[in-house]
Amino acid sequence: FRESFKYAPNDYITVTQKVHGCFPSSMKVSMWDGSQKKIHSIRQGDELVGFDESGTPVKAIAKRDAFTTGQTDKWLRVKFKQPRKGDNPTVTCTPDHQILTPEGYVPANELNIGDVAIFTRNEPQITAQKVEVLNGLMLGDGSIAGALRNSVEWSHKHDHDEYSQYIARLLGNLTGLGKPQHRVSGHGSHMIGYRTQALRQVGLFNKKWRDGVPDDFTLTPLTLAVWYMDDGSRSHSDLQKDRAVFSTCSFSDGDVQIVDQELSRYGFTNYTWSQHSAYKGSKLYWYLRLNKDDAEKLFSDIRHLVPPVMQYKLPEYHRGFFVEPIVVDATGPVVFDASVISSETVHPDKVFPSTKWDVETTTGNFAVNRIAVHNSSVRIARTIVKRRLSWWERLAKRLGVTVAETE
Repeated sequence: FRESFKYAPNDYITVTQKVHGCFPSSMKVSMWDGSQKKIHSIRQGDELVGFDESGTPVKAIAKRDAFTTGQTDKWLRVKFKQPRKGDNPTVTCTPDHQILTPEGYVPANELNIGDVAIFTRNEPQITAQKVEVLNGLMLGDGSIAGALRNSVEWSHKHDHDEYSQYIARLLGNLTGLGKPQHRVSGHGSHMIGYRTQALRQVGLFNKKWRDGVPDDFTLTPLTLAVWYMDDGSRSHSDLQKDRAVFSTCSFSDGDVQIVDQELSRYGFTNYTWSQHSAYKGSKLYWYLRLNKDDAEKLFSDIRHLVPPVMQYKLPEYHRGFFVEPIVVDATGPVVFDASVISSETVHPDKVFPSTKWDVETTTGNFAVNRIAVHNSSVRIARTIVKRRLSWWERLAKRLGVTVAETE
């Protein structure tokens, strides 16, 4: 020790060893609540974004306060490009710090241009309630949209815009922030369209629906309500109770089979499928008809979910029960690929202060400037200060004689 004179024999000292590289204090750590915090401000017990073995974001806990092991004059700056506009993170770290890639951890100085790392960003999450709404849209008039097929859109005529806005409210923070789109349909109707934001979670949902109705979807009253308001109609006659008819023109034979099984599971028993052509000689399309008992079950189950503008589809004695559901939004971390676009050594004068900082987490990793990196750990030992040996004691020790080094 340079200042060993400060320590007396039998004093205890703590020795630390830093493992796996470091970051300057300006780097920001992704917190589990969606915020970011400078790395030197991390405290024991803080909840961070971590990653499991598959790279899926999970909650990580800081095992101790952020720690430092001095300064360095060796820094590397790696810039990444992420597909979404505006998300091009930069990470400054020591060259040996390990970056999480789809293939595992790689030291920063071994990353090449074009290599991929894991990038995380907080986005709206699809709650169970919103899955029910989206399922109803996909059964009805909703469609997959977006260049990356990561959005869902829906539109209805101007007179029913109150219903379209109701769907937008049900989808909460999934709903797009842009203005509604106006167009004229092939039948001359003024249509107003809405869509969700272009989100990774919506894209994963859409993937299940790309080839038709997924075999694991579930009917709920909310799903049925949206589907019925989209593609259902009330068949009325003064001579009998009302029936419900769904125009399922886009359904394939396989879709019909899957939906039929789910209708039965839900508890419908009195319904029929049939095929009709829109006009003579045209293609046959599927239609679903719920007869008296099943139609009554449908109306009873969904009446509290049908807003006034669409209650003309309900029998009169089922109208007036609407109570808009409470929507709870959720956000959380999602992951993307980010490719390396540059890597360069940084002069220490451009990294001020040049102090090395890091944290240790329960998952062994975390996200800094939104890039997933290896947990940097510190080894800590507590040891006793030994007394200085005389020349003859050192000689005796070399000859194998046991010499007491503590008092």
